[in-house]
Amino acid sequence: MLPNLIYQLIYITTLLQKKSNQPLNKNNPNRRPPFGGQQNNEYGDLRINEDIRVPEVRLTGENVENGIYPTNKALRMAEELGLDLVEIAANANPPVCRIVDVSKYLYGEKRKKKK
Repeated sequence: MLPNLIYQLIYITTLLQKKSNQPLNKNNPNRRPPFGGQQNNEYGDLRINEDIRVPEVRLTGENVENGIYPTNKALRMAEELGLDLVEIAANANPPVCRIVDVSKYLYGEKRKKKK
């Protein structure tokens, strides 16, 4: 009786995997995060470029006029300058972003933490 039940569970699990085209493993790196969840990228919890999903941002930085811009316009401005849009204050309303090279920004933050 028990082996029969185990075989049925395995069969149902394989059907579900085929239907979703994704393994049911919660630790799968390809699994989409839950709604409102942080998307982990190679920079940790730092949101850059397309990871910023708010309608508008407060923009600061060099070679940029400070102000509130729609996110897609701020992304275009960063792309034109060949830099990245980095969210530096997520809790502000609207979030504060800066147009900088992300590697230079991370290096500066690391040096601040060392001091």
